[in-house]
Amino acid sequence: MNSDDHHYKVWNKIYNGQINSEIIIIGNSRAKQHYNSEILHNNTGLNTFNLGLGGTPINVLAARWNAFLNNNKKPKILIIDVDYNFLGTANYLYKKWQYLPFYNKPEIKALRRSFNKNYYFDTYIPLYKYRGNKLKIFNDFLIDNLNDNGDYIDGFFKNESTWNSKEWRNFKLRTANEDKCYDFEKTYSKGFEQLELIINKCKQKNITLFLCWSPQYEGVYYYNNESRLKVDSVLKDISKNKDIKYFNFDGDYITNDTLNFYNHSHLNFKGANLFSEKLSDSINFYY
Repeated sequence: MNSDDHHYKVWNKIYNGQINSEIIIIGNSRAKQHYNSEILHNNTGLNTFNLGLGGTPINVLAARWNAFLNNNKKPKILIIDVDYNFLGTANYLYKKWQYLPFYNKPEIKALRRSFNKNYYFDTYIPLYKYRGNKLKIFNDFLIDNLNDNGDYIDGFFKNESTWNSKEWRNFKLRTANEDKCYDFEKTYSKGFEQLELIINKCKQKNITLFLCWSPQYEGVYYYNNESRLKVDSVLKDISKNKDIKYFNFDGDYITNDTLNFYNHSHLNFKGANLFSEKLSDSINFYY
């Protein structure tokens, strides 16, 4: 697939076996924007590539990770950015268009089988997989097209935005009366099963694994706090039982200052650099 879009470039690298890195990072948009590959490389001496993917929970990222493992040299270290969103499960493909050229690759095909019947029909009904997607000829005339030409450093998205006070006010208003009751087992059981599969594969392949809950702005702790604490507790148990390192940056000084964030859950470039420096020290100490 020839395209200037970053998503396609990374998928091409994965399937062409072009990522020869010793540290790999997986996770959702927080992984993509929090782990500066260049800083991790410079401070640890290990080549680093960030496979983070926005809007993507662990069952979809597991397919990306498996595709990487099946087509590239195995890394020395895998870092998984974990939180209560990433460890949920999706039954659809966010930004589906990025997967279309790779639809029949074994990892993506297996993932589609786990979704609803529409993804099953994609395989057998001509052009059905393109439903809801504009043809490229029309996209070329639109401002909001598929091209993602942001500033990337080995998969890490360099976001130099500053704190958005309006977004923060809207978040607090939106979540103030939100129903936070949920079934923990139903919400997270499949995600933790997927995590265990990744952990076991890393142990089989002698890949050092680090679990990391990267910084969120401290003001967000009131939101979904029950879920946050329960997920954190399970991760602590897993790390103890599986003898792997788990770092939780809740309460770190980075979380206190809005200068390090552009919204409640995402570090900006300044914050990502601070976090990547601290994480590098932990990797050097434990690896």
